[in-house]
Amino acid sequence: MTVAEDTAVAPVEVTIIIDRPVAAVFALFTARIAEWWPLATHSVAEAEAVTCVLESGINGRMFERDRSGAEHDWGRITLWEPPAALPLPGIPEEGRKQLPVCRSLSIRRISTAAA
Repeated sequence: MTVAEDTAVAPVEVTIIIDRPVAAVFALFTARIAEWWPLATHSVAEAEAVTCVLESGINGRMFERDRSGAEHDWGRITLWEPPAALPLPGIPEEGRKQLPVCRSLSIRRISTAAA
């Protein structure tokens, strides 16, 4: 077994049903990411992190800002297809302690009405 195989994190899939239009959910997830992202455990600056930002559009930055005002880049947006898909860059390996991060987002409209 290699080190990479030993430390790999299996993907996690989560389904959340939200009674809102798909576009509104996508906007909440992206434009208001600082309101729900767990900075204390999923950031470069950890306890010193104060906010994170996801800039919309292709080549938009995803980064965090710490108490000193320094910005820590997580990466760039490579696909922007609202409200359907958004691969997230995640936290750079050199700035974290093997924390699992969200690598992609897929928001789909599903009908919950009885057939």
